[in-house]
Amino acid sequence: MKPTINYLKSEFGNQAHNQVVNWVNVQYSRGGELHGQTISLRDCAEMDVLKAVKHLRESVSLPLSSLLSGIYVAPRLNSSMSGFEVVTKVSAGCFQEAFNSAGIVIDAIEFAHEGDDVSYQGTTHHTGIKRQKQPDDNAKVVCAFMNFTHTATGLVGSVLLNQEEIEQERNSCVLNMFHGLDVFSDAEWQQSCTALLFKRVISESSFTSLCKVLDGADLTYIQDLIALSEVFYSDSKSGQSDMVIRNDYGKIIARKFHRFNAMDRKKQNDDHYSDNVTPISPGKSAPSTSPDDFETRTKISGFSSF
Repeated sequence: MKPTINYLKSEFGNQAHNQVVNWVNVQYSRGGELHGQTISLRDCAEMDVLKAVKHLRESVSLPLSSLLSGIYVAPRLNSSMSGFEVVTKVSAGCFQEAFNSAGIVIDAIEFAHEGDDVSYQGTTHHTGIKRQKQPDDNAKVVCAFMNFTHTATGLVGSVLLNQEEIEQERNSCVLNMFHGLDVFSDAEWQQSCTALLFKRVISESSFTSLCKVLDGADLTYIQDLIALSEVFYSDSKSGQSDMVIRNDYGKIIARKFHRFNAMDRKKQNDDHYSDNVTPISPGKSAPSTSPDDFETRTKISGFSSF
């Protein structure tokens, strides 16, 4: 934790100490269960965490407010299941700050449930919603939408996600990117879906007219954020490349296999530290003894039988 905290303090100044410490603590406290074992950033090398945060900061010159509101750092199993690696996720908070800076006001972000009445009139109009009178806490989310307005030109628009896209954002990531590990809360996954809405505004051809009126620097920054966020969805290939042996011509001539995967080693380490450490009970401590006086320590002993 300390290397990451020290690096961020050097970037944002000592006045940001408390905010940086709180943010780092949140990242390290995030964890998920896999095969009965809890996995968190503590299972990754500290320098890997630092490397990921440093790459993120240097790639887009991320301000402190965006880091605190929209960046998640999490562990995942690598492709070969032989170890843990660190990934960063750009969430909705980052995009919202970038949109506000570019003069795009977010008028509404809504997740509609079964029973809600949603009126969609196209990408150039705001989408409306009428909530059911008695909302059901167990009702499924059927769609999500975001309404926005570009203040300088008055352009308005709306973008949607359907139910399948919302469900796949979580299910596909857990299965394919994290290999069964889910470290994010429901609220964090909802923020992840909201980030998809922001990205769709810039990437879809329907909003070309909006992109044309944005300031070049603002548009480039948002596009850089999108590119950075997509790294999260690309599974690491480093583990796969480490598993093959090639000859001088690049042909694969052998494959390596790990005798123990990451979960096996973690269980062995946890068992080692938990089973072999015996706590010291204050009640069973040896009684304290005071040193002998000078006369006792210096007199000749052992000749009484002569």
